[in-house]
Amino acid sequence: MKSIKTKFITFTLIITILCSALIGGITIKNMSELSDNASADVLNLLVRESASDLNGILGRIEQSVEVLADCIDDYVKTSNANPEASDLDMISEYMDPMLLNAADVTDGCIGVYIRYSTDIAAPDAGLFYTKTSENGSLNPFPCTDISIYEPYDMEHVGWYYIPRDAGKPTWMMPYYNSNINVYMISYIIPLYIDGTFIGIVGMDIDFRMFEGLVREISAYDSGFAYLTDTNFNIVYHPTLPLNTTPEQENIKFREVYDEYVLEDYNGNLFHYDYNGVDKVYTYRTLKNGLNLCITVPEDDINKNLRNALTHIVLTSIIAAVVFSVLTVVICGTITKPLKKLTTEARKIAQGNLDIKIDVHTKDEIGILADTLQKTTGELNLYIDKINKIAYLDSLTGVENKTAYDAAVKQLNENIGCGISFAIAVLDLNDLKKTNDTLGHYYGDMLIANAAKLIQTAFAGCPVYRIGGDEFAVIIYGSNSANSDALRKNLETAIEAQRERDGEQHISIACGIAEFQPDTDQCYADVFTRADNEMYENKSKMKASAQN
Repeated sequence: MKSIKTKFITFTLIITILCSALIGGITIKNMSELSDNASADVLNLLVRESASDLNGILGRIEQSVEVLADCIDDYVKTSNANPEASDLDMISEYMDPMLLNAADVTDGCIGVYIRYSTDIAAPDAGLFYTKTSENGSLNPFPCTDISIYEPYDMEHVGWYYIPRDAGKPTWMMPYYNSNINVYMISYIIPLYIDGTFIGIVGMDIDFRMFEGLVREISAYDSGFAYLTDTNFNIVYHPTLPLNTTPEQENIKFREVYDEYVLEDYNGNLFHYDYNGVDKVYTYRTLKNGLNLCITVPEDDINKNLRNALTHIVLTSIIAAVVFSVLTVVICGTITKPLKKLTTEARKIAQGNLDIKIDVHTKDEIGILADTLQKTTGELNLYIDKINKIAYLDSLTGVENKTAYDAAVKQLNENIGCGISFAIAVLDLNDLKKTNDTLGHYYGDMLIANAAKLIQTAFAGCPVYRIGGDEFAVIIYGSNSANSDALRKNLETAIEAQRERDGEQHISIACGIAEFQPDTDQCYADVFTRADNEMYENKSKMKASAQN
């Protein structure tokens, strides 16, 4: 016959497995959808931020060239220059230092130039500064003779004819400039005087700078970025050669979408097959017309999903184990409170009343635990009363030396915490004379009466008998600064006793010292001053009595 504990564990395991299967199935479905959405969000955020960084660099290049064009325009307007050779020379002389300055402040610049129209100047007229070595500075370089090349010769004169024919600022697609043997991109602005084309001003940028920036972009484990032209022909790729077309590598790209449509397209990701590997990509078009593409194998993206599935299985196993353990624990909740009660009862029997019975069940066991806890509380109160009696002086009823030592310890612990207090040290005069002449019984009566007088004078303050005829009073709070008033109280109380008892009056020497936080390091510093003052008072009283 199976025990209740075995049945409960079996039932819990079955429920755990069924719930894990149900929750796991729903989780797998939802996570698959979330994985697709998340990968789209990640890649599009990455390409958007990366494109923004690259556009920032392109924008600064545009700004540099636009500043040069504006300077030429301002000079032409202020000097009334004409499209004539002499005026063009003046423009060149004026712009010479500005070209170098613009190049110095533009990242990646390897060339800057002003070239004049062949209709109004010689075919090699203008200024041209370029870097003749990779780490060199900009130096003047002979201008290309435009007339010896055909307009369609992109490698030699495309930089002149394309912006001239476009009639507007133009970004050149990456090209190999055969004049200086560098692969570059260029930004060029056509120049006009009164509607007449007079030439161009432009800047060449080493394309290797952009390759380096794109090379640093990564996604997931093996995703990377590359650059294409408007037809998605490769202009930079980590593995594919320059000018590779999608058709050449059998990359089944979908139709190219513009950015607006891309935002609404199937999670913003394009899917294609490359050499049997399923991949996804997304892109953004840059200021200069290039496309920044980021591609990732689908296995990289789905790896997170596979890991999640593994975690679900492991979690289900762990949950089954945990719930089994919990079942055992729950089954033990019936006997565990009784074991606790037995343990605490043994402690009580051994005299340990500082116990806390941690049983809060709402049943008979809980009631028993609560009753036992209350019983120990009552016992503690009774013992506290006994302890208080132990702290009282049996003769005078004031607190004794043990209580005084505890109070001193507490004060020392609180020194420096902003407390204020004063100490009154009092000593009964002529006790020995009373003991010698009238006996110790009358001496004890004298001590008891002195204690009452001190309690009356220092009402509300704890009074301690710290020796045979010596008392101390700890004065807390605002009363600590009223030493004169307290002495007056004592004198008044003694005078009242003197009037009542005649010659059998009580004489008490008193010294009071207030705690000084700037100089006192401990209780003893205050007590010493009060004790010294008490002895001075005692000496004065004796001297007065002799006179």
